[in-house]
Amino acid sequence: MPYCSNCGTEHELNDSFCAECGADLTGPDEAESEPEPGGELETEESTAKETGPCEKCDSKISVEADKCPQCGYEPAAHGILGSIGIGLAAGASILLGGLILIIWIVVIGSSLSITDGLIATGFFGFILLLPLGILYATIQKEMKTPTGAKKDWREEILGGE
Repeated sequence: MPYCSNCGTEHELNDSFCAECGADLTGPDEAESEPEPGGELETEESTAKETGPCEKCDSKISVEADKCPQCGYEPAAHGILGSIGIGLAAGASILLGGLILIIWIVVIGSSLSITDGLIATGFFGFILLLPLGILYATIQKEMKTPTGAKKDWREEILGGE
């Protein structure tokens, strides 16, 4: 069986992408390549991972894979427009949160009533739900694998420690 030239993981001959690192395996020398010296070889124990069907092509892949080795489906990929949307949603959330803080500073330091402050807070707080909802949905998509399984936050943040 051939090995990925990027991480040394063994893969099937018909795989287009490495299930572990996502490297493109369609290069002419990939099928013949051996693992890099000093690279980690997978043992029987580590290859006995749980598998599931890819949501796009239904091929059996590891539930921990970030990208389907058969079709290249990567649900966490959001592209440049997704990145812009995330940035705009985060910026809007920060601005609206700051506006609510400023409203309360003005209410406390002036003759405006608490009722006026509560009304303004409720109004802008309701508007704040939209960008926060966008951020939540994006984070949920980022934590999804091609099989539909959810990634573990601790694993992603701490790197498997």
